[in-house]
Amino acid sequence: MQNWDEVKTAFYVAKTGTASGAAGALGVHHATVIRHVDALEARLGIKLFQRHGRGFAPTEAAMDLLESVTDVDRQLAQLETRLKNRADAVEGELVVTSLPILSPFLMRHLGRFQNDHPKVWVSLRSETRVFQIERGEAHVALRAGAKPDTDDYVVQWVGPLRFAPYVKGPHDFKTLDQATAQLGMIGFHPGTSGPNRRWIEKNVPAERVRFQVQNEADLLLAAQAGLGVTLLPVCVAQTVPDLHRVGPILPDWSSDLWMVTHVDLHRTAKIQAITKHLKMILT
Repeated sequence: MQNWDEVKTAFYVAKTGTASGAAGALGVHHATVIRHVDALEARLGIKLFQRHGRGFAPTEAAMDLLESVTDVDRQLAQLETRLKNRADAVEGELVVTSLPILSPFLMRHLGRFQNDHPKVWVSLRSETRVFQIERGEAHVALRAGAKPDTDDYVVQWVGPLRFAPYVKGPHDFKTLDQATAQLGMIGFHPGTSGPNRRWIEKNVPAERVRFQVQNEADLLLAAQAGLGVTLLPVCVAQTVPDLHRVGPILPDWSSDLWMVTHVDLHRTAKIQAITKHLKMILT
């Protein structure tokens, strides 16, 4: 059977005995029922129903169809219920992608989310490449910069992603220059790209970069270890005990933070739960 719509229509005609009954059960127009039955009979080359004034009398072929499709229809109804329950449940795999610099901060909060929803297993992916949500590579993405404009995306503005310089512990530094002169700057290994490195190269003397990391995710760990001054998102640093700012927010290095989901999954309970959680911790 190549056209399930036609088979299902014939099944409901046989089940109800009338075209109007089948139309009501399927939520389609009366004419659609007639067209489906005629098309199925023409393709099979057999008569499924004898038309009469009160409706449709099933032939032996139609009774065979009714018996065969009953189990299929019941299984599909059960499948529909299971799928609906799954959409209404906070469970299953949940892939979140973010900027690497946010990942240490997110790990703590995603752990709490997972504890609150034990049937969810969270996968946090922090890479420089952009994950394709429309291809199923992720369920939720946190992106910085210009607003994503893909048609299939639901894009929510989380807020400004602001950066400032931080050091560990109390301090008496009046300026960033004083802090880097005494403690040094946490920078990146040669060959590492990104705006953070470019800003450091432009604003901090090379001899003051006394500790280097390979990726942005290590910046917070290095700052917590007291290895020097580092640039961190304000939303991250202000939640970490014993980190203190040593200069103003850098307006030329801040950007917008966006939360991106796919339109087909955005309203499911799982996606709604995680987006609400992320907005709460990031704003």
